[in-house]
Amino acid sequence: MLLPLYHLVARGESELATGLLLVPQGVGAALAMALTGRLVDRGHGRAVVLGGVGLLGAGFLGYTTVGSDPSQVFLAVALLVIGLGAGCIFAPTSAAAYAAVDRSAIARATTTMSIAQRTGGVVATAVFATVLQHHLDGSTAPGEAFGATFWWPLAVAGLALVPALLLPTSHREGADR
Repeated sequence: MLLPLYHLVARGESELATGLLLVPQGVGAALAMALTGRLVDRGHGRAVVLGGVGLLGAGFLGYTTVGSDPSQVFLAVALLVIGLGAGCIFAPTSAAAYAAVDRSAIARATTTMSIAQRTGGVVATAVFATVLQHHLDGSTAPGEAFGATFWWPLAVAGLALVPALLLPTSHREGADR
């Protein structure tokens, strides 16, 4: 939510331009997902997710500087890194979760994961929107308001390190849990 709003509100881009400017994030996610499957299949899920969290954090760290009006190339690289990070997180995390669940519980686990992901997304969106509105109401320039707000997703990425460290290091460990 913050990424397109930043381009629309702080940079004054059109909706079409904003959509095109966000393409690097999708490219990064697609590249990561194409590569991570093999690594996860070889038992490197935890390493992939930890690397993804680091990439996600690095990309959001780049967006914390938007108050200084960085170049579009800088923002595109940051978005590519965010996409790479996201692509390294979601599929391996799901695979690790399903590997630890008995086959008879897969349907319930799928529903539970879907509810948790959607609820987390809604709560995060509400928190980030509230923080952004607070900064915008404080007579802060839009770029600076967004820069201050992007520290929040960076902090969430940092918190994601904790569950990432709990992921099994191999398929066998996941099956044993």
